[in-house]
Amino acid sequence: MRILVLGSGAKDHAIAWWFSQSRLINGLFVAPGNVGTESIAKNLAIDPADPKQVYEACRQNAIEFVFIGTEAPLFTGVIDYLNERGIDTFGAPSRALKLEGDRDFSRKFTDRHNIPTPTHHVFDNEEDLSDYLNRHKGERFVVKSNTIAPSRVMIDSSDYDALMRFSKKILQSASILLEDHLEGLPITLTLLVDNKGYMMLPTSSDYMKAGHGGLPTGGMGSICPVPLQESVSKSLVDTIIEPTLFGLKAEKMAYK
Repeated sequence: MRILVLGSGAKDHAIAWWFSQSRLINGLFVAPGNVGTESIAKNLAIDPADPKQVYEACRQNAIEFVFIGTEAPLFTGVIDYLNERGIDTFGAPSRALKLEGDRDFSRKFTDRHNIPTPTHHVFDNEEDLSDYLNRHKGERFVVKSNTIAPSRVMIDSSDYDALMRFSKKILQSASILLEDHLEGLPITLTLLVDNKGYMMLPTSSDYMKAGHGGLPTGGMGSICPVPLQESVSKSLVDTIIEPTLFGLKAEKMAYK
């Protein structure tokens, strides 16, 4: 089988490395890839979010399967475009993309299915945000774009000026999501999901800078898996994973 991985980050490198270990694969490509993927696959200089470029690369290199590693191609119709032309893919179905591309929608989804999540508000202008922060001076909040964006593009702070300065940049092109700060270590759960079940990958964590709050340390290495007590792992399954999968099926967003 000949496989193409779309992406250029560390996650995409790791996925490509796993594919490279299989004897069933006789052709491995990454688009656009990075320095690390060059040693295990052939990098393709194409835009992974352009359906026509991706399809043409598949046609020229006899690629049979495309693994969507980065988010952008999901929102530009790459999966549907390839599937309609006989190329199999791995990635979220278009009907479920609002969970990733609209954080307000995803928070309302968690509310509907009793999945614990911090109190949140959406703002689309500086005046309303400023008024809210002034009425809650000294409280600590997390602010991030309400639209698709890397999770590291956020701020965790109780400083009014820092929160407003960060938010003004986002508000030029999108609304923002403001959430109450939660104490504790942030944990990332990554699952491979279809409409029959799931497989959970090792847990990881995006560590913050030393001190209280601020910007995430995107790109900094961390320990994986994060050591968790068995009771905590069970709680994550019972309160987050299982209700989420139930909600996906109930709202007809289940993965194939």
